Amino acid sequence: RQALPSCTPWLCYVFLILFLFGYQPLAYSTTFTATSQLDSVDTDLGDGVCKDNSGLCTLRAAIQQINASPSSNDTIELPAGVYTLSLSDSADTDATNDLDLEANVIIRSTGTLKAINTVVDGGAIARVFHIHPGITATIDGITIRNGDVKPDSGGGIYNQGILTLTESSLSVNRSILHGAGIFNEGTLAIARSTINNNVATGKGGGIYNASGS
Repeated sequence: RQALPSCTPWLCYVFLILFLFGYQPLAYSTTFTATSQLDSVDTDLGDGVCKDNSGLCTLRAAIQQINASPSSNDTIELPAGVYTLSLSDSADTDATNDLDLEANVIIRSTGTLKAINTVVDGGAIARVFHIHPGITATIDGITIRNGDVKPDSGGGIYNQGILTLTESSLSVNRSILHGAGIFNEGTLAIARSTINNNVATGKGGGIYNASGS
């Protein structure tokens, strides 16, 4: 039988104070770098490693890992390339259809010329990004295109959280209802970005601000 570790009186006192005041350990942020442009899922959401069946880190797999073990502002780095969504299913989870951001995250391009060379394409199967309520997200240097929602709103982005969009582009997104580029129900800040050629059957081809700011 192993004896429990003992502590000196002053150390025990510190632990007691931390316990009484509800101390929580610091969360460590992680950076995932995509190594594949395929749209494939993560194989083990409990291991903290972004990898699909081929051992590659995809954008969707990185998002799934972050959703499964949220910390403070994890980062996904996307090298230049076109990341096209292809997993379609009637169930709306982070494993299929749009990319569900359910934990605080920064998604940024690491390629040259940023949004010109780094593209997340909805493949016309679903919207591209959904930022869930209470989530803080930054999307930097990325073109978001070819999102399509039927029958729904927010072809490129559906924001219910706090979203900052910088040096990015939203184009050729479609919505059967409102906000083909962005449908906003949260807090939205846009800087140095282009929103063009998005088509909504209802209102707000570029942006529809429903109840947000």
